[in-house]
Amino acid sequence: MVATAPHYLLLTETQSCNENLELGGFWRFVLQQVDGTEHLDVSDTEPGVNGERLQLLAAIRGLEAIGQPSRVNLVTSSAYVNRGIRRDLASWRESNWTWDRFGELHDIKHRSLWQRLDRAMQFHSIQCRSWRMNAFQSPRAIAANSNQRFRRLGRNVLDSWVQTARKMRHRNTIESLTAQCS
Repeated sequence: MVATAPHYLLLTETQSCNENLELGGFWRFVLQQVDGTEHLDVSDTEPGVNGERLQLLAAIRGLEAIGQPSRVNLVTSSAYVNRGIRRDLASWRESNWTWDRFGELHDIKHRSLWQRLDRAMQFHSIQCRSWRMNAFQSPRAIAANSNQRFRRLGRNVLDSWVQTARKMRHRNTIESLTAQCS
């Protein structure tokens, strides 16, 4: 009998405080096994870290929390992380983590984090999906409009994703961090 790799849904979110770099930002990931047997919800603040670096940290920490090779559907609102995984990572690896800008080679921004993500991708099979929360669109509508592969996860996973998305959207920690940034 051949055992199949576990299948996880990894949702990430971040909240940056751009005006006050000392405060940094908030990151969170929710990791749920598709069959519902495991659920992990982790969040923290990162002093002095904002923006793209914070988005990468949330995805990496979620992937590193999985202890065995697995299939992972990473759902992120970060176009930076999504584009890097889907399009850029392979070429960055081939070019020794540099890119050509007007004839000069430059290191990839957040190189050390992208290398950590690359190691995780050698361990796990990762599919990256975009998640954009819209005030005029419900989480169920967003999930219904996502691509075919995501819909194949099944109705129970969709329902639990909707519940998780609602929890993430109304989390007190995000609201308190947002209040501090204002």
